[in-house]
Amino acid sequence: MLLALPLLLLTSCKEDVSDVFVMAKDVENTAFVQSGNKLLIRVQAISDNYKVDRIRIYSVDAEKGSVQLKDTLVGGVKQVDFYFMYTVPSYFISDTAALTLQFEAVASNGGSSKMALAYKVVGGASLIHYDGIVMYGARSGRANGFSL
Repeated sequence: MLLALPLLLLTSCKEDVSDVFVMAKDVENTAFVQSGNKLLIRVQAISDNYKVDRIRIYSVDAEKGSVQLKDTLVGGVKQVDFYFMYTVPSYFISDTAALTLQFEAVASNGGSSKMALAYKVVGGASLIHYDGIVMYGARSGRANGFSL
């Protein structure tokens, strides 16, 4: 009876094979970007048992949420390999913001695979140069520039 239990467990296990696999790689391996920067991304999708039917690309950030950038029917092929050029939006108003690009491949049987690339957008607000500003210290008797 004790030998039957491991045999039952081994025969009931099934390998979970994905129908399609998607991979996206930033050509320049960038992690920190600025508004207006262009990102060149290589996108690959492969399916062994089925065909790749569709590729979807989304951008996700705190300003606009999830925005669909591309939804392309690829004609039922086994493998897709292309480059995608993305321009970082200029609407980021904070000093730093998180930006995620999501990639999804859909197989002919309806199965799908997803992958995401994460970026940090820096320098949303720029410094402004002023001339002729005078700051006084606490002992001067005038308005203290360090504690107004």
